[in-house]
Amino acid sequence: MDKLGMLKTVRHSIWAVCIYTFSFTASAHLFVANGSLSTPDGIDGLGSWGAGLTTMGWDVNHPDGCCESFYTYTFEHPEANTFEVIIEVHPNMVTDPFGVEIYAVSSTLPNWELGFFTPSASTPGMPDTIPGVRFWGDSGSTTETISFTSDYLPMWGDFYATDTNAVAAAWNTGFTNPDSDANDNFHIMVPGAGGMPIIPIPSAVWLFGSGLLGMIGIARRKKAA
Repeated sequence: MDKLGMLKTVRHSIWAVCIYTFSFTASAHLFVANGSLSTPDGIDGLGSWGAGLTTMGWDVNHPDGCCESFYTYTFEHPEANTFEVIIEVHPNMVTDPFGVEIYAVSSTLPNWELGFFTPSASTPGMPDTIPGVRFWGDSGSTTETISFTSDYLPMWGDFYATDTNAVAAAWNTGFTNPDSDANDNFHIMVPGAGGMPIIPIPSAVWLFGSGLLGMIGIARRKKAA
């Protein structure tokens, strides 16, 4: 193949990988998922929340062609005295002083904040420290609904909740399991926690791109010679 033919082949290959990548990205961004955990297998806890039926459900929607992900959580428990629900997030969402990482917040708990939350007397049974978004305030209900929008894609992560008296509490049984596990491993879906993205880029794209770069390098060397 002459130099002109090689360059044409490279050019056509570039168009092919761009079209392939765009097609995958467009389809991958159409992402809808929901699920739930409940006692005693998926949720551990203290007091009536551990002994009774406690559930945490999630619904995540990342529309086609959209940069945002929409998160909705429903936390249900036997007693109407929720004080706080903490949902894990990516650490950068806590430390970035300029980013607006969570917005369009709607919650039955009136207050919310981002931070690092640690086990203490006010968080009984909390297995470990997590970066998270904390929703708090007594709503007087047995069902809490939380929704917000984030630019971070969904990943597996953890949650923790407790009551106004710091007696009843609940958390996912996989709290201390790696978030990077390929399956949920008793986690919930959260915005960009420290684990494996639910929407990976296929290896075929990387392999094809690597081969294309090699072809470009060969063409340049032949042209220089």
